[in-house]
Amino acid sequence: MTRRWRYKVAGKVVPAVTTVLKYKDPEPLMRWAAKLALEEGIHYDDYRKSKADSGTLAHAMIEADLLGKSHTLSAADFGIEDPDRWDLALQEANRGYDAFQSWKATTKIDRTVSTEIKLVCPEHRFGGTPDAVMVIQDRLALLDWKSSGSVYGSHLVQLAAYRHLWETGERYCIDEADAMMPSPPELGQKIEAAYVLRVDKDFSSFVFVEVPDTILDLAFDAFLHFRAVYDAMSTLDKFAR
Repeated sequence: MTRRWRYKVAGKVVPAVTTVLKYKDPEPLMRWAAKLALEEGIHYDDYRKSKADSGTLAHAMIEADLLGKSHTLSAADFGIEDPDRWDLALQEANRGYDAFQSWKATTKIDRTVSTEIKLVCPEHRFGGTPDAVMVIQDRLALLDWKSSGSVYGSHLVQLAAYRHLWETGERYCIDEADAMMPSPPELGQKIEAAYVLRVDKDFSSFVFVEVPDTILDLAFDAFLHFRAVYDAMSTLDKFAR
């Protein structure tokens, strides 16, 4: 589902974490896309859309589970008109959800604090929506889901930005219904553990990676560099037009 709103600070639009990171090195992605086309005859855009569908559905299932809600899904809700595309996405998403349930059965989850809360950072002027904050083994934990072949440096940078938003940022409400939702009392508290939960590309297994503070500190330094590059490139792109 496409986000139809933008983060704002003091009335001015600011970029999302994922938008800031779009300026990371594209070379590895280009090499992989070429290999996909040559060896399997699959266009990168088609593959990306397919996996994005599956990842979005799996994400919705996991979020509903954490909130204690049912996850009845329909193609119309996700803007998917092709029945074959929907069937494939649902099949892969169900595998990812089953893998999540296997992980959940072996993990001491005390409670869910928040899912998909929108936050902004006035100081560095960016926004983001962490996937979930939970209490796991008596620690306030930040979680970010990924569907990928590995955990990459950009995932750690994104996680670090979300940690900063949780600890120092502010709620961002897009409408009255959003504003009516109370902020979790833990908002602003220190994140005591941070995890990337990765489901592999065929959605058959779930990997739980804890990221230490020292790595997240380095990753947030990297994010601030990306943030500066984003502003510089935005100015340069305007000039180039």
